[in-house]
Amino acid sequence: MTLFDDRERAFEAKFAHDEDRRRIGIARGNRLFGFWAAKRLGLDAEASEAYAQDVMRLGLQQADVRAVLARVVRDLCETEPSLAEDEAERAFIAMRAKAVEQLRFEDLTTPEFHPAG
Repeated sequence: MTLFDDRERAFEAKFAHDEDRRRIGIARGNRLFGFWAAKRLGLDAEASEAYAQDVMRLGLQQADVRAVLARVVRDLCETEPSLAEDEAERAFIAMRAKAVEQLRFEDLTTPEFHPAG
């Protein structure tokens, strides 16, 4: 095995890791957005969990992030007709940012960033 092969494998491994983290971040952000909406909808804890899981699954199934936002806005408009779509969009962006921050913190607390001895 050559140095080039080692570097190529390392690059591929980093790409796969980064892609996994990106998908996890998107899923977590969608789930947090689902919880935000569930609270606005007045759902209890069990229904909130189910709703957040549905929103997260939708995000994983759809390539277009607007599908998640549209679904939540549609659901919220049933109980809050005066809801401004930009308010939901701001919450959507905030929940995505929160998910990224959580993942960043988790990365910093993993053992690989704190080698023993």
